[in-house]
Amino acid sequence: MFIVEGTAENGIAVNISKLIGSRLVKIDYKIFSDGESYIRVPEDGEGEAVVVQSTHYPQEKHLMELVFIADALRGIGIERITAVIPYLSYLRQNDRFGKGDALSASSVLKIIKNAGIGRIVVVEPHKLDVLSYFEGDVAVVDVSEMIAAKIKGEFMPEIILSPDEGGIERARKMSEIFECKYTYLEKTRNRDSGAISIKGVGNYDFSGKKVMIVDDMISSGSTIIEAAKFASEGGANIVVAYATHLLLADNAYKKIKEAGVSEIYGTNTIPSRDCNVIDISAEIAARL
Repeated sequence: MFIVEGTAENGIAVNISKLIGSRLVKIDYKIFSDGESYIRVPEDGEGEAVVVQSTHYPQEKHLMELVFIADALRGIGIERITAVIPYLSYLRQNDRFGKGDALSASSVLKIIKNAGIGRIVVVEPHKLDVLSYFEGDVAVVDVSEMIAAKIKGEFMPEIILSPDEGGIERARKMSEIFECKYTYLEKTRNRDSGAISIKGVGNYDFSGKKVMIVDDMISSGSTIIEAAKFASEGGANIVVAYATHLLLADNAYKKIKEAGVSEIYGTNTIPSRDCNVIDISAEIAARL
C-alpha cells in the first residue's frame, strides 16, 4: 500500500505516510491555460492505494481531481482504492428540502464510488446518516477527544454552546469531556413580521463564564456570530469558538473576531490562516 498526495490535502498525506510507515507518492499535476487539470500517477502498482484529498473550495475542481487520481490509479493496476477525504463537501444538501432540489450529497457520493473508490475515510460529516448514500465501506474519524485535550492546555470552558438545535449532540459530548454544562440556541420566526428571535434552552447562566461555541463547520460565520453575541449579552467573560472544518468564507474570520470571539479553534482538514489549527493526521491514520 502507498499513500498518494492529492492536490488538496494540506500536508495530511505526508503526515499519514510517516505515521503508518507507507511510501508517499506525489502525482504529476498541472493546470492547462483553459483551467483543466492534468493528473498523472508516476508509478506502477498493484494491490491497494490511499489517496488523500479534501474537497473544499473550489469544490468541483477538487472533487474532479480526486476522480482523476482514482482513474489514474486504476490505470496502473491498483485494485483497491481508499480515499481519505478530510472535508467532504456538499453533505449539507442531504434531502430534497424543496420541489426540484438536487440531492447533492447523494450525487457526490455516487461520483466518488463510480470513480472506483471502494472505501472513504471522512472527518466529522455534517450528518452521519448522509454517508449511507455511499455504496462502499465508510470510516468516520471522531476527533473530539483529541481536540478537547489540545484545547484544555489553553482554555477551560464553563459552558459549551451549540448555535442551533442540530448541534446538541456535539455540544453534549464536548461538555462531558470538559466536565461542564452545555446549552443550545433556538430560533423562532414571527409569522407576521418575519423577524427571527433567538433564545437559549436549558439551565444555564453565562454571567462571568468562559463559553465555547462548538459546530461542525464555519462557513459564512453567521451562526457563530449570533451565538457569540447572545453569550456576550448574557454576561460571558470570554467567548471562543471551535469548528472541525474552517471554511471561513466571505471574510468570516474578521467578522467573528469583531463579534467578540477571542480565539477560533479548528483542524487542518482545510487550509486556514490566523486560527488555532490542530493537526488530526494521527486520528485519520488510525482508521487506515
